Parts: sequence; C-alpha cells; structure tokens
Amino acid sequence: MSISVWSSISTLFSGYSATHWDRSQGNGSNVAWIDTETASSGYNVNSSLTYNVVLTATDSFGDTEAQTVVLGTTTMVFPMTGSNFSGTKVSTGATGVALFTSSNGVANGGAFWFAASTTVSGAYDIDFQAFTDAYHKVASGSPAITLKGSTTALISGITSPITYSYAFTSNTLLFAYSTRVSSGIENIVVQGFDTSGTAKFAPVTLASNVSTSLDWYIGTDNAGNYEFVHSDAAVTGQIDIQSLNANDGSLGATVTYQDNLSDTWGADAVYLSNGNFLGVTEGKLANGTHVLSVALFDASGTALSGTPVTLTLAATASVHWQVSRSSSNDTIVLAYSDTDAVHLVQFAADGTEVSSLTTALTAFDRLRSLGDGRFELSYRVSAQGGGNTVEATIYDTRTPGSTVSGSSGNDRIAGTTGGTVLALAGNDVIAGGRGTVDGGGGADVVDYAATYASSTVVRNTDGSRTVTANGTTDTLTNVELLQFSDRTVAIRQTAAKDLNGEGHSDVVLRKADGSIATWMLTDTTIAVGGTIGNPGSAWRTVAVADFGGDGNADLLFQKADGTIAAWQLSGTTIVAGPSYGNPGTGWSVAATGDFDANGSSDILFRKADGTLATWRVNASGVAGGATLGSVGTGWRVLGTGDFDGDGKSDILFQNITTGAYATWLITGDTHSGGATLGNPGSAWVFRAIGDFNGDGTSDILFQNTTTGSYATWDIGSDAIAGGGTIGSPGTAWTLRDVGDYNGDGKADLLFQKRDGTLATWDLSDTTIVGGGTIGNPGLTWSVAGSVKAAVPIAPTLVFQKSDGTVATWTVSGASITGGAGFGSSGSAWTAVARGDFNGDGKIDVLFQNSSGTLATWTTNGTAITGGGTIGSPGAAWTFKGTGDFDGDGRSDLLFYNATSGAYASWDIAGTSIVGGGTIGTPGAAWTEVGIGDFDGDGRSDLLFQKTDGTLATWQLGDSTIVGGGSIGSPGGTWVFKGLGDFNGDGKSDLLFQDSSGRLATWDMSGTTQIGGGFIGNPGASWVFQGIQDLDGDGKSDILFKSATDNTLAAWLINDTTIVGGGTIGNPGTGWAVVA
Repeated sequence: MSISVWSSISTLFSGYSATHWDRSQGNGSNVAWIDTETASSGYNVNSSLTYNVVLTATDSFGDTEAQTVVLGTTTMVFPMTGSNFSGTKVSTGATGVALFTSSNGVANGGAFWFAASTTVSGAYDIDFQAFTDAYHKVASGSPAITLKGSTTALISGITSPITYSYAFTSNTLLFAYSTRVSSGIENIVVQGFDTSGTAKFAPVTLASNVSTSLDWYIGTDNAGNYEFVHSDAAVTGQIDIQSLNANDGSLGATVTYQDNLSDTWGADAVYLSNGNFLGVTEGKLANGTHVLSVALFDASGTALSGTPVTLTLAATASVHWQVSRSSSNDTIVLAYSDTDAVHLVQFAADGTEVSSLTTALTAFDRLRSLGDGRFELSYRVSAQGGGNTVEATIYDTRTPGSTVSGSSGNDRIAGTTGGTVLALAGNDVIAGGRGTVDGGGGADVVDYAATYASSTVVRNTDGSRTVTANGTTDTLTNVELLQFSDRTVAIRQTAAKDLNGEGHSDVVLRKADGSIATWMLTDTTIAVGGTIGNPGSAWRTVAVADFGGDGNADLLFQKADGTIAAWQLSGTTIVAGPSYGNPGTGWSVAATGDFDANGSSDILFRKADGTLATWRVNASGVAGGATLGSVGTGWRVLGTGDFDGDGKSDILFQNITTGAYATWLITGDTHSGGATLGNPGSAWVFRAIGDFNGDGTSDILFQNTTTGSYATWDIGSDAIAGGGTIGSPGTAWTLRDVGDYNGDGKADLLFQKRDGTLATWDLSDTTIVGGGTIGNPGLTWSVAGSVKAAVPIAPTLVFQKSDGTVATWTVSGASITGGAGFGSSGSAWTAVARGDFNGDGKIDVLFQNSSGTLATWTTNGTAITGGGTIGSPGAAWTFKGTGDFDGDGRSDLLFYNATSGAYASWDIAGTSIVGGGTIGTPGAAWTEVGIGDFDGDGRSDLLFQKTDGTLATWQLGDSTIVGGGSIGSPGGTWVFKGLGDFNGDGKSDLLFQDSSGRLATWDMSGTTQIGGGFIGNPGASWVFQGIQDLDGDGKSDILFKSATDNTLAAWLINDTTIVGGGTIGNPGTGWAVVA
C-alpha cells in the first residue's frame, strides 16, 4: 500500500517555553518527554531565568501515563545543532548545557536521562542518571517516575565546545564524545555504562587527531549491535561504518558506506530483521546536485541493490531528515524537509522505493515508527502565547482492509478503506468511509467529507448506525457525533440514567432512610433490579449521570456543607466513590452536563448573583473548570442539553419576569453563543429537556397547567424547528423523569400515579408509539428523577389589608423588586394561605369565608388570571395549611377534625379536588405544628408536637402514612417557630427561639438531626414573622416585623450563617403578611 495520512493533527504537548526537546521510547509504544519550562512567558531562552528540567511519561498519542517530575534546574538550554546524523550528535559550547533523553527503553523497565550542570565558573559536566519505567499503564492509578541510583559524571570540566553521541540497547549505554587536542583537532572516545550508571569499561579512543568538522555518530540496530558511522578522514565524499563492541569499545573492520559524494552532510543506517541495513546519506554530487541517497547493504557493508535510489533536493544547504523502520514488516519511511514542503518516501525491505507523499508541512522535528506499519511525524507549530505546541500526524503504510486500533488516549484515526477501526478509550476523531467503526469509550466523532443532506443515517435495532456518504457505507457503534461538512449530528449511544450500559434508561429509587435502589428496564419490563446502597443521612442525591465516562450512569451526592462526591456504578455495584471537593460558600449545584464532550458529565454551579461556573469531571475527579459569566438574577437555570448539536452541553434559562426561554451555548470553559427562543405562553410551564425526535439536538418539554397536556419545542441549530402537542395523562399522573426507555434513541416520559404506580409513554417526537405500566415500588420509595414537579415561585410576600385588599411584593433578598395589587376579596373572605394551586410557578392566594368554604385566586404574578370556589370541608373540619401531599407540584390542603382528632387532605388541581383522604389520628396529646418534606421525596409530611414538647413526624405518601417517628424535644425555654430548608438539601429543617430571643435550627434528614445550631438573636425590637426563601437560592430565610410598627426585615440564611439581609420596607398600617 502507498503511504497515506492515517490521522489528523494530534497535539502531543503545548505551552513549553523551551528550545530543546527529545522523545524517549519506552517499552511498547509509550514514550516520555523531557523538556525545560519556566514560569515566565517567552520563547527565547534567557540566561537570567532558572529553568526546570521536567520529565513526563506519555503514550504515543500524547496521553499522560504518569505525572510530570522535575528532574533538576538549569540556567541555559541549547538547541540540538551540528550534524544531521539522526539528530543524535549534538554540539555544545562552554557557556551552555545540553539535555537529552534516551531513544529506546531498557530490559528492566528503566531509561536514562542526561543533564549538564555547572561545576566551576566556565566549566561544565555532563552527567548520567537512570529513572524507573514510567511508560506502562497499570491496573489502577498511574505509575510514578522515580530516579534510580546516583548521578554519574560522563565527562567533567568542559571548557571548550565538544560533540557527543549516544546509543543503547537492553542493558548497555554507550556515550561517545570529543576531546579537544588543539585548535580544529579532536579525538573521539567512547565509554560504556550499565543501567545503574556503573562504567562497564574505561574511555576508548574511536578516532585520533581528526578534524572538528568530521561528521560522526554512534548507533545501534534492532538486534543490539552497535556501530560507529563517520565521514572518512582521508577521502572526501566517503562515509564509513565500523562495528562497535558494547563490552569493551573496540571497533571492527571499516566498511565503505557511501563514496560517490563530493561533500557529505550526514548519514544514517536502518537495520532490517535479516541483518541487512538500509543506508541513507546526504550530500552533493560532483555536479553540485544536492541529493539523499538510499541503498541496501548486507551486514558486511556490500551493496545489494545496485545503484542507490537518489532523491534530488532543491535546497542548496543541508536539510533536516530522518529515517525509521517498522519492526512488524521492515517497511522504511524517510522524511525530509525541502524548500517546498516536508516529503515522505516509503521503501520496501529490498531497498526499492514504494511510494511518496508531499505533506502540508514546511518543517518537522521527529519521525518515529509505531511498530505496526504506522509512522508518527511530530513538529513544533510555533511559539504562541509564550509557549510551544508540538503536534503529530500519523501516516499509514499498511494494506486496505486491515484492523486499526487506537490507544487509550484521545486519537485521530483515518484507518483504511474497507477495514475495521477499533478506537478503544478516549475521545477520538475517526475518518468516515472505513467500513466498521467501534468508537469504544469516551466521546467519539466520525468525520465525513460530505454534506448531511447528501448522506443517509439509519439507526439499527441494536443501537448501531449505518451511514452512507460519498458512495461508502459505514456501520458505527459507540460513536457519539457525526461531523459532516455542513453540520454536526449527535447520535449518543448512551441513554440517560442507563445504569448497566445496555441502551435503555433505568429508574433510580430512593427511600426515606437514604437507601438507593434501581429498576433496570427494557422498555416497560423490569429486567433486573436491586439495592445499590445507602450514602448516609448527611448526603442528598443531586443527579444521576455518567461521571465516570464508561457509559453507565452514576450518582452524584452533596453534603450540607457543600462537599460533593459520587458513586461510579456498574449496574447495582459501586465500583468507585470519588470525592470531588467543595465548591465553596455561595455556590449551589444548578445542573449537570457534558460541556467538553469527553463522555463524562460535568457539574454546573450558580451563585445567587447569577454567576455560573463549571467543574469538568472525568473518572478520576475534577479535571478542570471555569467561570462562564453571569446571567444575572432575572434568569433561572432550567437545565442543560445540546441545543446546537455539537455534542457539548449547553444551558437553558427562563426569564423570571417575562417567562421567555433562552440558551447559552458552551464549548468547554467558554460561553460561545446562544439565542432567545421565545415564550410558549403563560399557561405552559417547563418540564424537561430531551431529544424527542432523535435528531441529536435537545428539545424542550412543556405542560399546560390548565389542560394537563404535554407539548414540545423541537430545537435545531439553537432555534425552534418543530414540535407540537403530545397529550394529557390525566390529573392522577405526575411526570417524574425523561429517558430512553425503549432504546430507540428518542426521549420518552416516565409518570407516577398517586398510589405509586410507574408507567411510560414511548415517544417518537410528539407521537405516543408505546409504553405502559412498569410496576409499583411502593409509597416508601420515590423516583430520583430529573423532573421537579414543583415550578419555583419567584420570592414573593403576600399581604392582606383589614378591608380584604390583597397585594404582593416581589423581593430579591431584602430589596423590593416589584409588586402588584390584586384588589379586594370582600370582607367575607380572609386570605389564609399562599401557594401554587395550578402548578404554573406563579403565586396564588387561598381564601376562606365564615361558612368554611375555600376558594382561590390564581395569578400570573401581577394580575388575577383565574381561580374559583374549591368547596367546604364541613363544620367539623378546620383548615390547617397547605402542602404538596401527592407530589404533583401543586398545593394541596390539610384539615383537622376537632371531634375525632383526625387529619385529612384534599389534593388540588386548580380548583378541583382530585384526590386525598383521611390520613390518621395522632392522639389527643399531639398537635400538628408544621407541614414540610422531611425525607426529600417531594411529598409533604406532617410535624406534631406533644404537650411535653416532644416532636415527631408522619412521613406521607399522599394520604398514607409511610414512615416517621419521634425527633426529640428542644427542651428548656425553646419554642418551635416553623419549618424551612435552611441548608438547601431538599429536606425540611426546624427553627426554634428561646426566651432570650435567640434563634437556632435542627437540620433534619427524616427523623434524624444531622446538623444545625445557633443563628443569632434579632433583639427585642424585632418579632419573628415567618420563614420563606427570599433570595431564590433554595435555602430558607427568616422574616421579621418591627415590634413598634409594620416594618419588615430579613435575615438571609445559609444553614446557620446569616449571609445577608436588612430592612425590606413597611407595607403600611392595616396590612398583614399571609403565611
């Protein structure tokens, strides 16, 4: 096969302010880099700066295998100069030092590094030291780079320019260097060392009294034989080769290597598996033509291929060139720079030219065989921003139809037409038209030189894709993106919340005691299930997503103090549990998504002022992140999705005031664009994000709060491209999650009935194509889904005047940002509660008249939009408060029967009673004192207090008691004041005040106190008024009223810390806050 491009450009390393680098081959195809760097920017070496000599082990694609180690420091680094003999012969002067690494690994897994250090003023040493193998990936973790033994001086007291060269095989290093005899005259000596740095023999002279301009180097063949290659000291244009004994430094007979040049500029030899070698020389012919000559020789130096293959160059001076051999098939590639470009020439084992290729490069640094017929050409791009970037392109000499395997890192693979590409792990870019492609792990892209419009993409029943483009057909598995010339198409193989990686979304269930379990589904069939574990009462489940990048969904947890950790799962097995750290005070988790398209979910944080930031996560932990900017306080983060189809997660917002939807497009750490999408109307509320039409771009799901119907906006290229109404499941059903339950690549809906039954709608865009009942986990279990039934209400204070007039203040912390006057309900009606009775995220008001009849005003935040009479519970029943007992996101009503002592509920949808019933009787000694959610299941529970001060809960599933128990007694002079979520963990906490005015909390998880403490004392001038989230940060704050007038003030709370607040204002005489 002719030589061809096998990969696109791959960055090997970047950001180095260095003038010299070299590459060391370890065992297999892994490599190590040694370089110099400095904290100050700038490409040019500055003798006033101190540089670190650093070593990093990487694989052949630049993927780090072990940590970077600082090996030493130096004040000057010299580039490789002098002879072109493979770049291994380097000249250095008395005012500088040279650094280089070995070019092969050694048998015991070690390798060598060399550095020169100042010994006295104007004199230098070249030292030797071994370091341990740093090139292998191990079962867990990365290997360390460790120095071996002590430093050995190879040559000391250098005071004048020298040249040196080195070579080694499995156990011996040969180091050759020049010693100055007189002006222009030098000797060349060699010394051998073992891998510990111990000398094997004393310096031996290879050549005496030769000119300092003599070209020479030492090298080794694949069988471990050494040679000394040099220009003939007596015959112009002749290059000689002599065998070199690694045990004592003795030389064999001289063999003429090349003798037809008028001037020699360099030579190299590549040894073949049969003992022959291919010789390459550079120089001038007698007529002045600049040539590279390539000829085949046997082990004795006899030419085998007749007249050498001669490559004529346009350059008039010596150029950079290198030759390399593939050990798998003796294929040889020669790379050289000419005046126009870098050229590659392929030779067969018999010395004949097979093919050639002109690259787009004008210069290169290294040519290296990967050992399997592929060759890597690396090159330094430029010094930009104070550092170099070294990139590589891989070329292929293999026959079509072969199997191409990538590395565990991030690869760029072309493969061969009609072949098979196995990309393995990493985020890979693969050329299309190759036949069969398995992207492996990570986020992989198949690149097609065709338009999407002219191509076809078919999803097969097994989840693979068949793509026809430019007359070729590929079968793709484990590929996430298709890159066409006109657009990018996302075809993610991993279904959301797929715990076992088989292409179907699963259900994650959480119990009140913290236990987590799963139903792993195939459409509506529970294929397998079981308990995963219990993270403990201090942790709350934040998200279900793939943080390990292995195609299996994982669980993300957060503690009240902000600490974040994960369970990386394989089915129901916890395979790892990394702690990611703490984002710090003021940051809350807003969403998760894959912002850098590496196959691992990342974390989006938000501050109260609207600032957004990310943590980019991989299997090992937090790998990066950045502040994206501020969206302001007027926008709410709804979630993440890929709205432009580039494979990277973007952010969806809603304007709190106008209801408009907008996006931020994200590329890694950058907010790179976005659009305002519009407003579906006040009757429609946001429910979820998913790809409902399977086009690779995320869509938006809404619900109509009047009809209960669901509908979508199909999004394409960050704009509304379609969508429509799906239907209504009925008021008994609440949406719990979105996932691909039937494995067709399109998002489906998961619903739960009031009795706990789970069921799905399988969707194809807006058409219900399947689904059905899954089962009932029981009311003690709740779905850990991405859909929150309740739509957040903007922080609002509701007032009623003594004449019945109702008005509101919208607030942001202690600042009034707006408000509305709703008018008077009439003197017969009293506002008894605030809530959201139709689930639209806007404040509603509940009234009761003297006959006990209840009615609502539903509003859009600034005006009354509906409402009406709900009904009367009867004379025996007293209204006690509102909560969401069935977990549908709408406020329900609680009643108490003074005669029987029973409690009962009405489940409300607008003005309709759609469920509820008698809950139970706690006994005469107990009184209900609060409605909250103690187990975080999204359904309200009841708090009772006994006459002796003891507190206890009923944990409810709608009107059924499913748990609860005694909490304890605050004791002393502490009085229970109310419920709120002060630490933001989604579970209700208790607020107390003692006789001196001090306020304190109990942070709760179920019936267990997990935190809390003293908050502070507002003083006698302020009276506790209520608990409400006044700044929209998801944590409850405390409202006070002046003891002398109607002035209101607030403490903004983060657990037990007052983080803000102040005086809000005075609504005036006669106005009272509606709880």
